[in-house]
Amino acid sequence: MKRLFVAMHVADSTAEKLLAVQAELERVPPGAAEKIRPVAHQALHLTLKFLGETDEGRLADLEQAVQALAARTRPIEAHVAGVSAFPDTRRPRAVFAALTAGAGAVMALAEELEVICDDLGFPAENRLRVPHVTLARVDNARPAGELTDWIAERAKIDFGPVAGNNIVLYESKLQQTGSIYTALIAPTLGGG
Repeated sequence: MKRLFVAMHVADSTAEKLLAVQAELERVPPGAAEKIRPVAHQALHLTLKFLGETDEGRLADLEQAVQALAARTRPIEAHVAGVSAFPDTRRPRAVFAALTAGAGAVMALAEELEVICDDLGFPAENRLRVPHVTLARVDNARPAGELTDWIAERAKIDFGPVAGNNIVLYESKLQQTGSIYTALIAPTLGGG
């Protein structure tokens, strides 16, 4: 079994800005939350579809479907800007950078991927999709405290582009120090 998901990379210049904001996040006063766990640099990505535990016998069909989707999809110009949180900024459990320009194209790609994966027998996600790049996970944030203020102060920060030329099928291996992601395939959009 492999734990899989499909995502897009962020541009290196965007990742640098995201990492700078993560460093600021680590300096939020300790009383703001029990724990703030930043996502590792190599883990910064824009998730399109989480597939979960997948039998290796299904991998060839999945890879073929992802490659076919990439071949018929034009490159996407999307932009990362603004910091927010799930489920909301008053009591964040995850801090993220949002997508602005191009979010509709990313959503359309994610919805098409959802249909393809449903046809392959993967369970549908029945939750609201918000295209984002997770910056950190938060344990027990103080309601409407310093972390809420920190997020509000960065609500309009500009990070830069998503690297919208590829979609990537990742394997995620859970470790005590965080997940390790390995790209299985990374087909170019538009077949280029």
